[in-house]
Amino acid sequence: HGQAKAEVNIVSNGHEILLDARQAGDEPYLLARSLPGVPIMTGVQRAEVARQAVARFGVDVIVLDDGFQHLALQRDIDLVLFKAPEFLGNAWVFPGGRLREPVTALGRTHGFILTDMHEGHGEDAGRFSRFLQSRFPGRPVFSTTYEPDGLTVEESSRKFLAFCGLADPESFRATLAREGLIVVDFIAFSDHYAYSAQDMVDLVGRARRSGADALITTEKDLVKVKELFCELPVLALRIRFDLGDNFKRFVTERLVRV
Repeated sequence: HGQAKAEVNIVSNGHEILLDARQAGDEPYLLARSLPGVPIMTGVQRAEVARQAVARFGVDVIVLDDGFQHLALQRDIDLVLFKAPEFLGNAWVFPGGRLREPVTALGRTHGFILTDMHEGHGEDAGRFSRFLQSRFPGRPVFSTTYEPDGLTVEESSRKFLAFCGLADPESFRATLAREGLIVVDFIAFSDHYAYSAQDMVDLVGRARRSGADALITTEKDLVKVKELFCELPVLALRIRFDLGDNFKRFVTERLVRV
């Protein structure tokens, strides 16, 4: 979703970030900021991007984001993630449902990850895990929770107008609620929304009318608004997650085999 449309776009060479958030796209730019020392590249033809990554930077492991359907690039490990509260939804393929391929396509995967494993979803997650293991035997099922990180006590006591540009804005709203933050207003923009200076003016006006004294958003959105002037503080709820030693061991063993 970035403006850079070359066959291969180098967002970061591992030492320096070369494209801004608008050029790179919000997610690649956030990865570049979060992973110093790791080249970050984008491009429509993923196989060519992979070839360039090896040729230019000598990498020996390539991590492909959102690439389960990109069959032009040979993979050694395929992982599929499901949100535990939703799982397969109605099990229909888009546009009738949320799936991009029929359930049978999951036979290509080497493992599954259930995300959003918060309190109250344990029973559902257990049922989903048993379904996957019975339908696709031999594929491990891992689970993880997203844990908010980074707000100080002083910041957490503010009254917030929250905003985001996500495919699932309600997940962000739910995370804020779980953290006990005071959210007096919430605005959802379209996924990968490109914010303007006028948007920030409008957000501040709405925040003041709502009694908010700060704005809060996601890390992905913050990288696109941090250069825009805003009369109120803009904070990001940083998220971290840990898949545990079993997952690390699984990936390491697969890589050693390769």
